[in-house]
Amino acid sequence: DSMLMATPTIEISTKVVKLAAGAAVPPPTPTLTLTGPLGFTAGAASGTLVANIGNVPTGVTPTLTPNDGRLAIAGDATNGWKVVVGLSASAAGTINLTVSATGATATGAGVAVAAAIYITIPNYATIAVGGDSFGTGVGASPATTNGWAYLLAAALGAALTNSSVPGSVLQRSADAGGSARPSNLRDNYGTYLLGTNKKLAAFIALGYNDARYVGASGTFNVAQYISDYREIINGLILGGYARAEIYIISPWYITDLGLTTGSTGFAGQSRAGFEAFVPAAASVAAEFGVNYTDAYNPLNIPAYIADVDGNDRVHPRNFGHNLIFTTVRDKTIEANKRAAPAVTVSASGQTVTVVASAVSGAASYEYVLVANPINTAGNTSGTFTNVAAGTYYAKARAVFGDGVPGPWSFTAASVTVAAAGNTLNTLTLSGAPKNGAASTGTINGATAGSSIVSNVSGLTVDSAARTYAFDGTTAAATITNGLVETLAGANGSPKSSPVTVAPAGSTNFVQATFTGTDGTLLTAYTPEAGTSFVAAPTTTTRSVPQLAAGRIWNPATGTSVASVYRATAAAPSPDHYAEIVIDFLSAISTETIGVGIRMDPTVENYVWGRYNTTANGFQLFETTTVNGTTTSKQLGAYADTFTSGSRTLRVTGLSDKASLSVDGVERVAPTTTAVLAGVYVGIRSTEPAITNSATVGRQITSLTGSAA
Repeated sequence: DSMLMATPTIEISTKVVKLAAGAAVPPPTPTLTLTGPLGFTAGAASGTLVANIGNVPTGVTPTLTPNDGRLAIAGDATNGWKVVVGLSASAAGTINLTVSATGATATGAGVAVAAAIYITIPNYATIAVGGDSFGTGVGASPATTNGWAYLLAAALGAALTNSSVPGSVLQRSADAGGSARPSNLRDNYGTYLLGTNKKLAAFIALGYNDARYVGASGTFNVAQYISDYREIINGLILGGYARAEIYIISPWYITDLGLTTGSTGFAGQSRAGFEAFVPAAASVAAEFGVNYTDAYNPLNIPAYIADVDGNDRVHPRNFGHNLIFTTVRDKTIEANKRAAPAVTVSASGQTVTVVASAVSGAASYEYVLVANPINTAGNTSGTFTNVAAGTYYAKARAVFGDGVPGPWSFTAASVTVAAAGNTLNTLTLSGAPKNGAASTGTINGATAGSSIVSNVSGLTVDSAARTYAFDGTTAAATITNGLVETLAGANGSPKSSPVTVAPAGSTNFVQATFTGTDGTLLTAYTPEAGTSFVAAPTTTTRSVPQLAAGRIWNPATGTSVASVYRATAAAPSPDHYAEIVIDFLSAISTETIGVGIRMDPTVENYVWGRYNTTANGFQLFETTTVNGTTTSKQLGAYADTFTSGSRTLRVTGLSDKASLSVDGVERVAPTTTAVLAGVYVGIRSTEPAITNSATVGRQITSLTGSAA
């Protein structure tokens, strides 16, 4: 058998389309194109070109997304379609733009929005302007409508305080006549821009005449311009302006003909000499982080030059003033956007300490003291020593790793440094307050200008008169902060002084506040109670203590010298106490200060307590002399690092016991003593083996002896 194979059949169909004679071939669908900047700066004016749109079909208006007002379509078929900046604000970032048109393929692109370079000046209700003849509107007509300052105020809706003075300069440097130019801003900013003329913002537009002046280059120059500008900005910030409320405007552009035009001293400047003042103004703005407008380069255009040279070669007419106004309005920058620290300042004696808070990225900090409002000193530590008396603010700034500093920050409050040596003393009362007995008297040891308050119930003070009145109601006690004296900037302020209220019925047989002429020997001093002082029996060499600033000190001169002196008034009985107040002035090694009771007038027998720097505390001793041999025995001790303020040391003898108290608290309990019969009290001091003075160490400010 044979197999038959089927032969496949392929069918081909062809369709022929016949066009009518003369018919057009349809064009391909166009694709839109976007060319041009494809970016703008945030804050750019509405209508600023973003992109040109190509291939838009005839008779079709393109559309865009997002259609939120940030971008808009502009133009037409004749002039070309465009994407421009719209009326809504745009933040820095990217706008994903798509443009469409009927009959065309849509296209898209990312539109980059750069962070704003220029700030938008707020609509201040009030502004102050410090300027020259440009500020008054010279050349504009009418000046008070079309001058740049008036145009700016009108645009902001601000009331203008215009302190511009024709011919004015910024610096107060001596000119060719040897004196500062009248109306210079350095000497007058307090009047022009502060006080009743302080407004919500200050615009400073000075430097044009400083830059023109060639009459005294040795004193009147760009360096002094910068220095005085700094003082002005210091003063404005300390006067209440925030950095963001201060506007520095550079010197205006000067034409070539303008360089040769002017009165004596104001003609003949070189282009380079003039231009040096432009970056100088910018540097001050950057140093303080205030706002800055370059009003030199934007004015260097043919239209402005023609406007000025067609007038008087110095001042512009309406066109130029309008250009200055729009430059300030639209081209002002924040000159230094780096972070600034918070700053605090404190004073102790003649030392001022400035502290700046940490700033991220800072490699170091710089500190400056500012006084009235002169920069007085600067350093990188923040500690200023041997500062002269006065009132100071401080400023500090961070310096970053690239070596560029941030803006200065200022302290909110000032500190006062008192005159050197103005150290507050321990205050004492002329009498001894006693429970159950009213008394009055004077407060001794007060420093001029200070204020005094009482913390003792029943004890009132008249700070101005330096007097007190006690009503007798307070129980017997020692109040460690009984009187508090305050004087801004003084060493130790505020300083507390103890007040001891004696028990009812007690009598102070010795009361000494050591008030008298500095240098008076203790032996020539007459206490308030106790008659006088004489040397006590002792086997050691003695020097006579003397008075200084309401205290007594031992004028030892190079050897360790013990001095023991007693009052000549006797206690009613051997049962009595003696109390001294000790002031700390400075630390001195191997120094002791003490007080004695039960002192024998003929032989070295007594009980005494002292503060001993070597032992770092208080000690209680008895000293006895038997058959010509003198022996001292320690009865007890109390540790106390006494490095500031004052201490009240009391030694009490009662029956056959002796005890020691510090600031009204018993620190060495009653201990049996062999010294029983003496009835005198006094002081004992051993000064160090150095040259001593009235302003160092620990010194006694008062001595009280009373029945126990």
